[in-house]
Amino acid sequence: MSKKREIKKFYHGREIGILADYLGKWNSIPAGTDWLDYETHVPEDWDEATQGIGTYPGASSSLANDDEYALQNAVARICLSNVQEDLPQWAAINNEGEVKLGRKVKDPGQLPERILLPQHLFTINWAYSLSGPWPEAYHVTYLPGWDVHVVTASLDTDELYGYEDFALGWFEGKEDPADGSKDILISYWNNLYCENDQSHWEELREVDLGDPSGWAEEVWGAQEVESEEELSLPPSWLHKVWAEQREKQVREEKS
Repeated sequence: MSKKREIKKFYHGREIGILADYLGKWNSIPAGTDWLDYETHVPEDWDEATQGIGTYPGASSSLANDDEYALQNAVARICLSNVQEDLPQWAAINNEGEVKLGRKVKDPGQLPERILLPQHLFTINWAYSLSGPWPEAYHVTYLPGWDVHVVTASLDTDELYGYEDFALGWFEGKEDPADGSKDILISYWNNLYCENDQSHWEELREVDLGDPSGWAEEVWGAQEVESEEELSLPPSWLHKVWAEQREKQVREEKS
């Protein structure tokens, strides 16, 4: 099967426009594909199962500008739809005993029927605070037809970027998943460090692929957590703001 036929088999027209834009692979779009409206946000009653995943506005309470990460989020949701229940989740209990989840998990029947196989790389915890940990999970997903791997990051909140999930970068399918992911994650962490003085993450949780400690050393040097006392402090500007947002949300849920 040709790559263009494979693309049309696996993805809806709007998704093809989204992926072509993100990957910069406009020549890969099959003839006759209705992709021209991919940048328009989909309405609330949009049927992703039959019409494909589209972009939607980010959370108004986030630190990001407008819908800065809308495209990256749509790409991540295309990649991660089969593993929604495994992604970081945050919950709060109000005074009535009701549980509110930060991440909305859709039923499989509400999503496009296809099989993509995201590989979990590892999950880190940026820091601990009174409101709990701040996990970030990384996956790498091979996209049939496009012959690329996409690396994604998943948080348990949309308070930072407007969305819980977003694509970090991609590399060609012939590259080893761990090697290609290494360059993207080092670049991502280095950007956080250089622009926001982001400190080394506090805890390594689950590891399935890659060498997260070795990769982190290329950004921050050799660092180890020496005591539990260190874990009670947010490591930097970025997650200090996150803590303030989270604690505000907890207060609202309990009121």
